[in-house]
Amino acid sequence: MGKDLAEELLSALLRDNAELVPLKRVIIEQTEGNPFFMEETVQVLLDEGTLVRNGVTHLTRAISELKIPPTVQGILAARIDRLPPNAKDLLQALAVIGREFPLSLIRAVLTKTDDELSALLNDLQLREFIYEQPAVRDTEFIFKHALTQEVAYNSVLIERRKQLHDRIGAAIETLFADRLEDRCGELARHYRLSRDARKAIHYLPCGRAGYPPLRTR
Repeated sequence: MGKDLAEELLSALLRDNAELVPLKRVIIEQTEGNPFFMEETVQVLLDEGTLVRNGVTHLTRAISELKIPPTVQGILAARIDRLPPNAKDLLQALAVIGREFPLSLIRAVLTKTDDELSALLNDLQLREFIYEQPAVRDTEFIFKHALTQEVAYNSVLIERRKQLHDRIGAAIETLFADRLEDRCGELARHYRLSRDARKAIHYLPCGRAGYPPLRTR
């Protein structure tokens, strides 16, 4: 992205305020004008209270005191670490499900009430980690960016990650029992990553031409 377009994007994100001109220069230099990197940098400054929006956007500390992570992965990791524990746990679970995830599957995987889940999903949307997207049968969500999912996934401890993959596989088997052949790739992946080799192998061939519909029992 050219310098003029980068400045235009930052003006939209930060609004017009002469005192932020030096900050815009720092962000453009640090991010090399990458739009997603710039957006996430602004978000992390808002999350940590360095930037405050109160009609006009203001800096609460000197630019020389700012410690902006040097990579977009570092920015995302910092934002995820600052989430409240329940919101962070949910985001990590969603990352294990995949880039996109239906509400019915989230409900089946997580032991939360509908009110709790709704509040947490709304919070993650307000923080711009995920978005709701149109769907015919079910409410569906998607990560704002594939890199957001990747960083959130890598932040999950290995043992918990394996447990989540296993739980997600079992939930898919239950929710989509009448059309499992459409979910073979997902199931094979989740069970492979849960270290359940038997089930991973079981689901591998079912999507190939010439194989009959899969039966789990």
